[in-house]
Amino acid sequence: MRGAAARSAAFAALKNHDVETAFRLVSDSIAKGDFELDDLYLAGQWALDCLRYADAIELLSRAITASRAQGESWYMDAAYLARAYARYQSGDFDLARADLNEIQRECEMNWLQNHDGFSKESLLQAIEGAKPAS
Repeated sequence: MRGAAARSAAFAALKNHDVETAFRLVSDSIAKGDFELDDLYLAGQWALDCLRYADAIELLSRAITASRAQGESWYMDAAYLARAYARYQSGDFDLARADLNEIQRECEMNWLQNHDGFSKESLLQAIEGAKPAS
């Protein structure tokens, strides 16, 4: 399944709370080269929700790069926030902080099925609490 058909099937899967299938459908389409910028962001978000942090980081990095190349800023803050969270969960606190510093305004994610809500501020506090004292 490719492109628009994969997206449509992914959203149908989400209606049944099947984020794993949604992720698989869109990421398979991306792997085949048939995708739009939205697909990179959505697949990254769904990878995060499936606890696939390395996949989330890779897809959200691609979304950020493509957004910049296209002069598109719609997903930037959300992509940086989601990637920061994935990096935090992976123990990459410095990279998570760097992503948080790129966010232009306070934002939060509270719609993921497998994670409590988080924001730029809550992640900064969590990073400070997780880093050993120097």
